[in-house]
Amino acid sequence: MLILLSVYPVGRAQDVEEFYAKMLEKEVEVVDPVKRPEIGVSAGMIHYLGDIRYRADNGMLGNLGTTVSVGTLIGSARQMRMNVMIMFGQLEGQDWEKSYVMNSWTDPIRLNEEVWYPSTAFKTQFFEIGFSWEYNFWHLLGKRKTARPYVSLGGGLMIFTPKGDYKNKNNDFYRYWADGTLHLYAENDPAAPPDKKKLLVTRDRNYETDLKSTNLFGIDPFPPVTAVFPVELGVDMYLSERVYMRLFTSLHLTITDLLDGYNKDVASHYGMKDKFPIDMFMYTGLALHLDLFSQREAYIMDQEFADIQDFDYEVFLADQDNDGVLDHLDQCPDTPENVAIDSVGCPLDTDRDGVPDYLDKQLNTPEGQPVDADGVSMSEADLTLPQDIQPLARDRVRQYTSMSKEWSKVYTFKGKQIPEKFLVVDTDGDGYISYDEVIRAVDGFFGGGGSFTPEDIYELNAFFFAQ
Repeated sequence: MLILLSVYPVGRAQDVEEFYAKMLEKEVEVVDPVKRPEIGVSAGMIHYLGDIRYRADNGMLGNLGTTVSVGTLIGSARQMRMNVMIMFGQLEGQDWEKSYVMNSWTDPIRLNEEVWYPSTAFKTQFFEIGFSWEYNFWHLLGKRKTARPYVSLGGGLMIFTPKGDYKNKNNDFYRYWADGTLHLYAENDPAAPPDKKKLLVTRDRNYETDLKSTNLFGIDPFPPVTAVFPVELGVDMYLSERVYMRLFTSLHLTITDLLDGYNKDVASHYGMKDKFPIDMFMYTGLALHLDLFSQREAYIMDQEFADIQDFDYEVFLADQDNDGVLDHLDQCPDTPENVAIDSVGCPLDTDRDGVPDYLDKQLNTPEGQPVDADGVSMSEADLTLPQDIQPLARDRVRQYTSMSKEWSKVYTFKGKQIPEKFLVVDTDGDGYISYDEVIRAVDGFFGGGGSFTPEDIYELNAFFFAQ
């Protein structure tokens, strides 16, 4: 407890000091802070939207992609941002119905004197580099950094390498059957061994066939490069002044129809239609952006003086006893006028006897000497005088004591005869209620026994002292 009492004043003093220090701090906004590039890293799901889809049209399925970007705000209003980014990822898909048609076509493809049974199973790894212009609605929503939507348009180049998974490691073609199963023999192949014809297999996913150079369908070898135009929208959620998370989704439009190795030439060869003249994909994910190098938008400046609005300076500078020490620092705020004081506003006490000099009738009292109210030394006789106490006769006690009406009541008794209702308290029948008998009656009352009321207990107590 003593430790707590000693620590409390120290802690309170520190709080007061910090409070006044805060009053002298002022936040100054930088009019036109210098904005430098910020770094962003994102990861998300790539969902291909070409002719050959990844497991039908489920937009939640796809392949992982990663993006690294560098961007900075531009313009006086800071509502535009320019980003440069690179992206890595892969596209993957398979259309079982198209694969069955291609695989069982009556006029199979021959390449280098070998019969080929292609399918739609493909995987395309790509690398994208480009830029984007971003609009962040700052002039409409203000510059407060909380949650902020944005839209962006961009352009760039994509380098891609489409490959097909047509064969297993033994160079055997996968054969698609009408029932949706995969085998190594055609569904109606009479030469297939009976014990192996219906043997089910799965693709090894090695993607051994380079679709850009194989020229299976009369497609000339093509450069693995295409222009790409990303359109993106999302929301920035600021974690601090320099860090924010970005939830986004973007559509990447290309000018090629060969990301999956399937275009109108392939479709027409098998009597099918090419649904999409260009290939595209969705990229949805989460990004982390760090603004580590830009100038701060506001600074904390220490002031010599603080002009505080609606502050009662009169109270703050008050000195009610006019001793030159302000009230909030004065430990003796009621010092009489023209009395000499010390540094904390208290009257001087030269001999340190506890009586200030202006009341002290003996200014040079020896240290440690007991004094009276006038600061005069007290003798041994003065100190022992209060101990000369004479006994007081019992019949005079009532002259010096009184009973408060707030806490007790006054009862009048005739003679010393025990009232009839208190006869049960006189257990020894001697005609006198003793102290022990009163205590037993009170204990019985609080213990729930007996028939006495609180009023009876008060009256019993009064009778005991009156008898």
